[in-house]
Amino acid sequence: MAIAKPWLETPIDYETIKNKTTKIIAIFSSNDLYVPLNENRIVFEESLNARTFVEKNKGHLGGSDGVNELPVVLHELLKMLK
Repeated sequence: MAIAKPWLETPIDYETIKNKTTKIIAIFSSNDLYVPLNENRIVFEESLNARTFVEKNKGHLGGSDGVNELPVVLHELLKMLK
């Protein structure tokens, strides 16, 4: 898929990201066909010190699977504002 090409081919500069922020969360779906859960969860936790969350059976979290709300996002954003 052409739309995914930049995501797949552009290396992530983890050090720059960590230097620009202190609070990172990553949210994954347990059954996303495009984003492998275990591999990406470990990368985010180890490389970015991210807190990760796994939503059960939400498919691909881009809206194409009908997911329009994720309460965990609101909850975590409100915690960051405190």
